[in-house]
Amino acid sequence: MFTASDNLGRFWTFGRGVNSVSINRTNTGYTIAWAKGNDDQIQYTDNRTLGSNIDTLHIKGKYVQLSNGTTPTTMYAMAFNTLQQPYYMQTEQVYANDQPIYADEKREGVVSEAEAQVYFNIGDIEVDGEKVGFVGIPDTVNITSQQIANQYLVSLPFSLTDNSEFFYSVKYGLTDSLAALSMLSGGKSISFKVELLDAQTNEVLGVFDEVTYDQGNLIPYEKIDYQVLTNGIGERLVKMRLIINSNFTPSYSVAEKYEEPSGLAKKSYKQIGYQGSLAVKEYALEQNYPNPFNPSTTISWQSPFGSHQTLKVYDVLGREVATLVNEWRDAGRYSITFDGSKLASGVYIYQLKVNDFVATKKLLMIK
Repeated sequence: MFTASDNLGRFWTFGRGVNSVSINRTNTGYTIAWAKGNDDQIQYTDNRTLGSNIDTLHIKGKYVQLSNGTTPTTMYAMAFNTLQQPYYMQTEQVYANDQPIYADEKREGVVSEAEAQVYFNIGDIEVDGEKVGFVGIPDTVNITSQQIANQYLVSLPFSLTDNSEFFYSVKYGLTDSLAALSMLSGGKSISFKVELLDAQTNEVLGVFDEVTYDQGNLIPYEKIDYQVLTNGIGERLVKMRLIINSNFTPSYSVAEKYEEPSGLAKKSYKQIGYQGSLAVKEYALEQNYPNPFNPSTTISWQSPFGSHQTLKVYDVLGREVATLVNEWRDAGRYSITFDGSKLASGVYIYQLKVNDFVATKKLLMIK
């Protein structure tokens, strides 16, 4: 884990199963190297590529030490291997033989107060074999509020179709249940949810992994790897985001995490539809809003099946005054704006018909 001394709430983390770390600088920046074990190659990153990839050296060992240098290309790494006696040390010029690993990227962090910490982690986004990263965090940003933290828990835009192979992972949890119990006293709570958005309109297409921590729920939400089924989404440019919401003012931190890919074949995925908890399971016709209205109002409804749908408006005598929908629509949630500017004040009735489902509600026009 690495943090700049002049930033607040900002971290970078690299690798898995790290045994030792070394950092050193040149006249133009710094390099960080780490060793995992005697059979593993030394890995490193620097301020020039921080967040883009992890590089590897040929040398292996359990311990690593970096020399300084006037430029990055004059730095050397020394690996100490303790696999068998006699122990030996290897040396390699750091930038002579770059072997980049385009790492899995995650965003993780902590919501904290005093000794209590609630952590979160989202990432491993991959679509049709291509990894998806997150929006960049400028070096000058300090994570001082919930609003700023949420701003940088958003992926870069990516394209989906009905046949896309779409994966991601998420995890929430507590570092100390007793401390969290104290932090969340008096009705305090911290909630998390993952949203899939249309990248152009910000329409919420799906909601996943909704968890609220309060005194009644302190159970960790263990890491889950998902395969998101995209059938029915059409062709869209989308993005994912994690939203934190708390009803008090704790501290926040966000880390940019990079580690070597674990490989899709090694994971067991839970399959979910792209709408998540927004998936429609029943018919419904909502009350229009606003009501009373002048001159327009919004009518919303949903259908769990694709079918021919009609939505019409009638006066109190049963005469049709407007046809708002008369067409085939896929399963989903819909809304439409009804303009009543040409109607007289009074009570009207709107009716939805979908398959065998029929529902009516009243609306009131006041001029």
